[in-house]
Amino acid sequence: MALIITETVYKANSPLSAAVDWAIIIPSIQTAQDLGLMEILGQKLYEKIETDYTDETLTGAYLTLYNKYIIKYLIYEGMKTLIPDLWPKYSKGSIFIQGAENSNSAQLDEVKYLISVNRDRAQSYADRMIEYILANLNSFPEYYTNTNGEVYPNSVKRNTGGLVL
Repeated sequence: MALIITETVYKANSPLSAAVDWAIIIPSIQTAQDLGLMEILGQKLYEKIETDYTDETLTGAYLTLYNKYIIKYLIYEGMKTLIPDLWPKYSKGSIFIQGAENSNSAQLDEVKYLISVNRDRAQSYADRMIEYILANLNSFPEYYTNTNGEVYPNSVKRNTGGLVL
C-alpha cells in the first residue's frame, strides 16, 4: 500500500515539528489509510484514489475530494494514531517514557485528551467527506461497486458534534 500524502504536506498542515522523524510517522498514516480511509471510501474508490495519486492523475471530483477532505482526514487520523506511539519508547524488551532536557513528559490524561481532540477533528473531516461523496455520487461510480470480500464504504456519519474534555 502506497502512502497518499507526502512528508512535506503532512508536516506543513499538522501540529508536528519538522524535526519528528518521518519514519516514525509513516506507520500511523498507513493505519489511517488502511483502517480509516478505506472504510469511508470503500475499497474500489480507495484504490482509484491511491492509483491516481501514485500516477499523478487525480482530476475533477477526485482531486477535490483529495484536496479538501482526504488530506485533512489523514492528518488528524494520523495524529490520533501517532500520539500513543510518540509517548513511550520501546527498546530491548522494555518500555520507557523519554523526555527532553528542558521539558516534562505528557501525563496519561493529557495524552488521552490529545487523542480525543484529533479523533474529533478526523471524524469531522470524515463526515464532510461522506457528505461530499453522497452529494456527488455520479462523480464516484466506484463508491457502490464493491463486491464480496472487498471493503464496503461506511456512509454513516459518526461525529457527535463536540469535543470531549
